[in-house]
Amino acid sequence: MKPDTVVTAVLAMCLLFLTWAIAQRASDELAHLKQGTSGQTAPAALFQHPAAE
Repeated sequence: MKPDTVVTAVLAMCLLFLTWAIAQRASDELAHLKQGTSGQTAPAALFQHPAAE
């Protein structure tokens, strides 16, 4: 294998891992939001879009 091929393969694996990690994080966040905040109140500013001000 040429060094370029190895570098490309390593970069592809890193991108796949990062994509997987972001998807896992998003899935966990959605599951947490669907369960509710378990009695804790989140500040309203957390859910507002910055352009809404």
